[in-house]
Amino acid sequence: RRVGVGNKESTGVIVRKDKGKMRVVVCEDEKIFANTLCIEIASFFEERKIDVEIVWYDNGNLLLNDFANNIEPDLVFMDIELGDADGVEIIRRVRKQNLSVPVIFLTAMEGRVLDGYDVRALYFLYKRDYKERLYSVLERYVKDYINTSRIKGKGKDSINNISSIYFFRCNNRNIKL
Repeated sequence: RRVGVGNKESTGVIVRKDKGKMRVVVCEDEKIFANTLCIEIASFFEERKIDVEIVWYDNGNLLLNDFANNIEPDLVFMDIELGDADGVEIIRRVRKQNLSVPVIFLTAMEGRVLDGYDVRALYFLYKRDYKERLYSVLERYVKDYINTSRIKGKGKDSINNISSIYFFRCNNRNIKL
């Protein structure tokens, strides 16, 4: 089951409704925590006038299935201890598809933090005090991934030297350099 903040529940592969919006995925099996987190994330981006679509998954295997069907989130919040799956293992499988999406792990268990480094986590938030750090972590994300002169390729490393680009062709969200 997947729910977009402010939208009705939906099933099946998620299709981006507005290609200009940034997409944030939250994979968290605790509904109340997920709802609060989604509201906080939406507030952060709204304050910065960044259009965002937040999609909530309460099931890691559904998220993994949608990754296989080419969803393209800009940022993922992943619970490490999901009821149906292990969040680190889900991201490990995403990385095997060569996807470099930034991931912020959520956990209530301090002992699991080091596991996320194996899958190149951007950051970790402890559920008990996530509100204290959420905005600073998102500021770091905006600085490193949005407000930089980098181009992120699907499954490829970034191009940092934009001045070396002479031509590009755009077809929907696909840009050919």
